[in-house]
Amino acid sequence: MTTGPISIRRVRPRAERDAVLRLLKENLPEAATEGRYDWAYLDNPDGVASVWLAETADGEAVGTSAAFPRHFRVKGNTVRALVLSDFVIDSRFRTLGPAVALLRATLGSIDDGSYDFALDHPSDSMLAVYKRLGGTELGRLRRHARLVNISGTTQRRWGAGLGARLVGSLGDFALRTIDQLRRVPGGLTVAVHAGRFTDEFAKLGHLLEDRRDICGERRPEYLNWRYRSGIRFSYTTVTVRSAGELLAYAVLQQNNAASITIVEFVCPTDAAIEVALLSALLKISRHCNAESLQASCMEGGAWCTILKRLGFAAREQSAGPVVYSPKNAKLVDTLTDRKQWWMTDGDRDG
Repeated sequence: MTTGPISIRRVRPRAERDAVLRLLKENLPEAATEGRYDWAYLDNPDGVASVWLAETADGEAVGTSAAFPRHFRVKGNTVRALVLSDFVIDSRFRTLGPAVALLRATLGSIDDGSYDFALDHPSDSMLAVYKRLGGTELGRLRRHARLVNISGTTQRRWGAGLGARLVGSLGDFALRTIDQLRRVPGGLTVAVHAGRFTDEFAKLGHLLEDRRDICGERRPEYLNWRYRSGIRFSYTTVTVRSAGELLAYAVLQQNNAASITIVEFVCPTDAAIEVALLSALLKISRHCNAESLQASCMEGGAWCTILKRLGFAAREQSAGPVVYSPKNAKLVDTLTDRKQWWMTDGDRDG
């Protein structure tokens, strides 16, 4: 490892684009495309990203960090927050000192009152750095899954012989039969939404405020930027309506051939509407030949409770979301209470 003086400098994302992209390509390649950079750093409807570079004494950039503005609703009021991401340190400088210095600079916009809090979904190693600086882990992140097809799994385990195909076919038939028992109630129309997000989606998003005190704003500008840009992932939006009125919606993300993730689930606490929405999500997943429908949730949160109620099984866990707010801030007690949060995979901007 290389040690020595490291300085932290806040930079303009457009001016230092090449330096940031180089560091991302070398350390976080999945985040390093130019299209994704424009989308996340420059085109965010809630504001341009704040970016920092860690540099050696001779000006070599060896680390970077980004903070993406996001509007949240907290107890009925709109507050400005930062969703942190793209934190990388060159392998030569991965000691605690540079990481702490870079993160401390990134959190400076919270300490000086420019933003109300910061939110991140860190790795297990970064979680220790956050705790050192006063961040609070809201709860462990738990993946939940519901099987859609079994045949792919059986063939991978036991080959493509007759026995494996028979077991897989019987398993798929059993899953379809169980799912068909959850029939869509009369009067509800379930469809794939092909158009842009409009004010009716924002209106429905306010239902989340009735469920929990803290949730990200779901304005049309944000939803269209997040899910209709075509950057990185392809999303499918499913709606439930009655007499044309929007009652619920969900957004799916195809991860790979094997799994599909629920990244948005905006639905009132109505069992019939939940059943209609889940039935559509399972049908789409099966049509895509996915083996499972999955979602991640913070243990102890409202989204976790819904997934369990809908028959999703708990899988592996990892470091959970971290919130950072000055200890004397008026919102700190609310922000650090996991039960007050509504958070899905879609809240991981970037």
